[in-house]
Amino acid sequence: MEQVFIELTGLTYILKRRTPKELLTAIGAHPRVILSSDLGQPANPDIEEWLTGTRAWLRSNGVSEREIRELLVERPSSLIAS
Repeated sequence: MEQVFIELTGLTYILKRRTPKELLTAIGAHPRVILSSDLGQPANPDIEEWLTGTRAWLRSNGVSEREIRELLVERPSSLIAS
């Protein structure tokens, strides 16, 4: 099971298909969840804007900087290195 990762996309939050609470519950449900943007289309925010906004709403919902780094940097790096 160490090779199993679950990807959640920030686009579900941006499009209001998931609340922050729903996303945070899903993030906490598995030790190898990664959060991606699923952006890049011209009508959507760029990655830098998404990353800044995502960090802000994660912090405002009680997620520590350490947990944010794990979610957005360390887990994706681990997936790529696998």
